[in-house]
Amino acid sequence: MAFNTNVPLANQKIKNTQQPIQDNFIETANLVAVNHEPFNSADQGKHKFVTFTQQPSTVQPANVSEFNMYNVVVGGTNQLCIKKGDASIEVPFTRRGGTLSAQGGSGFTILPSGLLIRWGTGTVVGGSTAINVNSNVSFPSMNNIASVQITPTGNFSIWVSSITLPAASFTASSSSSNATFMWVAMGSLI
Repeated sequence: MAFNTNVPLANQKIKNTQQPIQDNFIETANLVAVNHEPFNSADQGKHKFVTFTQQPSTVQPANVSEFNMYNVVVGGTNQLCIKKGDASIEVPFTRRGGTLSAQGGSGFTILPSGLLIRWGTGTVVGGSTAINVNSNVSFPSMNNIASVQITPTGNFSIWVSSITLPAASFTASSSSSNATFMWVAMGSLI
């Protein structure tokens, strides 16, 4: 049975359209039952869960006051993305990459607000070392650094001596030679 949009027609009598109308009610109930609580439930009208089918590309909101959430492939993996109607940036907020461990590594994550958090490791050689937070080109690029935190991996002092905008880089300095450190930078997506 399929939903029939042609009932009742203007020239049809109600006795001839009763079964197709009942079939349409059954089809409507079947449609609503997918991912929803049933009509006769105390939780009627609520979602059980939401399924986002994969879209072929970025979904552009129809007007500036709208907001879209959709599933699209970003970086080779399906990601849940959001896009405001007045923004040109798609935020794949389920995307993350790299590694995160007590031993270091590098990676990123994107928050729904569009805040990009990147992390990595470095070594100060000769008093200071410049770190480009966008050096790993397989990660999304950071437009501006809003905050940088560095943590030494040993018993020595280390500090951020400068931040370069909009290049998204910073300089770490230490009085110790070969001072290794971990860093976290937060900023906006390009």
